Amino acid sequence: MIKKNKNGQEVIKLDGHDFILEEPSHEVIREALFYVRYNDSIGNVMEVEFVDDYVTFGPRNEGWGKDSPRRVRHDLPEDVGEWRLEILTATPEDFAPFLNDIRVRRDRWHWMTDIMTGSKLMVRPAVKAVIEELDEEMNYFFPMKVFDRDTGELISDEYRYWVPRRRLWFVPKKSLKERWDEGKRETVPFVGPFSDEEKAWEFQNNAALREFLGELAFWGLSGSLSDVAFSNPVFHRLKSEGFTGLVENTATGHWDRNYFQNIGHFGDLIAAEKEAICHI
Repeated sequence: MIKKNKNGQEVIKLDGHDFILEEPSHEVIREALFYVRYNDSIGNVMEVEFVDDYVTFGPRNEGWGKDSPRRVRHDLPEDVGEWRLEILTATPEDFAPFLNDIRVRRDRWHWMTDIMTGSKLMVRPAVKAVIEELDEEMNYFFPMKVFDRDTGELISDEYRYWVPRRRLWFVPKKSLKERWDEGKRETVPFVGPFSDEEKAWEFQNNAALREFLGELAFWGLSGSLSDVAFSNPVFHRLKSEGFTGLVENTATGHWDRNYFQNIGHFGDLIAAEKEAICHI
C-alpha cells in the first residue's frame, strides 16, 4: 500500500525520516550566488547497491597525486587567496576503476530522479544535453547501467555518470586553530564537503572568490565526485527544465534538515552580484 502525507504526496519512512516522492518543479525557492548538490535524496529509498567492489576516487589513488598530468593546475586571480583550481584531464580508462554499475529496487523505479547518485553523479540524457550546452567540453560523461537488485535484469542504460572537470581545492596557510581564532568558520544547514566550516566561511565572505565562482557554470570541490556546484543562472536553467533531483534545503540547522532535500545555498546575493547575474 502506498502511503501519502496530508498533501497527497507519496511518502516512504526510513530510520525515522520521511522521504517524499519528488514532483517536477520549475520553482527556485531562494536566490543565491551559487547552489551545491550535497547529498542524494533517494539513494536510501532505492536501496542502491554496487554491482562490483566500490573504489573511492581521490588524490591518494595511484596516478592521481597532486603532480599528476591528469590534474592540470590553472592560475586564479591573486586576491582569491588560498585556493587552487585544477582541470581534470583524463581518459575513460583512467576513470574506469571508480565507475560502477548499480542495482536498485525495481518496484520503486518511479522514484528515480533525473540527477542522482550511484558511485558518482548520474544524469539522464536531457540533463546531459543542457550541461553540454551551458559548459561545453568542461564535463566528462561515462556510460553506466541500472539493474534490478533482485533479478539482475537490466532496467536502464540511459544514465551517464557525470564528472565536472573543474576542481577547487582549499589550501590554507594558517592552522585550523588560527583561522578559528580569527572567526573564520561558519556553519551551514547541510552536510558534505561544502559544509566544512572553513570552506563555508570562504564561500560566504571571500568577495574575490565569490566573484570568481559566480562565473563558473559547474565545478566540484577537491576530490569529491558526487557533489557539484551550480551558478545562479545555471541552476535557474536546470529548474526551468523541470529536472528532478534538485530539491532545495529549507532547514536552518543540521538538526532539522529534511533528508529528501539535497540543494544548499551559498550567499544571499548582494546588489553588485545581482546586477552581474542579470547581464549573464
